[in-house]
Amino acid sequence: MPTWVFEVAEDEWALALQKSPGLARPEVEFLRASTPLDFADSYVACMHDAGFPAVTLMIDGGVSSGQLEEESFDAYLLADYECAVRYAINPTYYAPYSDEQMELIYDFYAEDLIPCITSLGFTVGEMPAFEVFAERELGGDPWNPVQLAAGTDYDVYMQIHESCETVPDGLY
Repeated sequence: MPTWVFEVAEDEWALALQKSPGLARPEVEFLRASTPLDFADSYVACMHDAGFPAVTLMIDGGVSSGQLEEESFDAYLLADYECAVRYAINPTYYAPYSDEQMELIYDFYAEDLIPCITSLGFTVGEMPAFEVFAERELGGDPWNPVQLAAGTDYDVYMQIHESCETVPDGLY
């Protein structure tokens, strides 16, 4: 198992203990490294297998736990920990983008993603100048053409993800 998985497991367990200090830590088998793009699907399936069918994928690629009964909260926290570790995301994906990565994303959006989105009949508005794009990314409010086109419509979000590449090759 890669050493970074132990770091992810420690971080995930610390989060679980913050919410319920008396939990007993289960042993978890690491199954595979995930990317930010494929983690949510694996995580949701894992949570369903663990008995939490209300866990769903949200429009922004995040995950919703749905309604939880108070008596199932600890079981949910344990399943959350287990699923997050089984399909852990390598922390390098969370490092700030380098200048080269920012340029790659910007060019990819302009040359590939936006034309694909518009060919599906959706609009994203005007793309910001690179400097504004980079500032927003670094400031935690990235300009995202998929979210602009889909808004809160999950079907549109999925149509774009199924029809268009949304991340440039070679980003990581």
